[in-house]
Amino acid sequence: MIGAVLFVIGFLMFLAITLAVPLALPPGNMIHGILGIPQVDYPVLGIPGWTLINAITNGVFWGFIIWLAFSLVKMARK
Repeated sequence: MIGAVLFVIGFLMFLAITLAVPLALPPGNMIHGILGIPQVDYPVLGIPGWTLINAITNGVFWGFIIWLAFSLVKMARK
């Protein structure tokens, strides 16, 4: 249960960081480029669409990494 809470906290933290500094944090911008998604400036809730896609991608990726690290450390301590 605590792993899910850590995932959500990591997701929200990296979502906010990416929205504040859109082009600074990988892998969101790299995945966006690899998939060939055009960078449209159509606003979604006042945020450019490509920035929102990068932020969600970064949140999921880094949230998963935080959850995975927590799970591995917890398993190693047993």
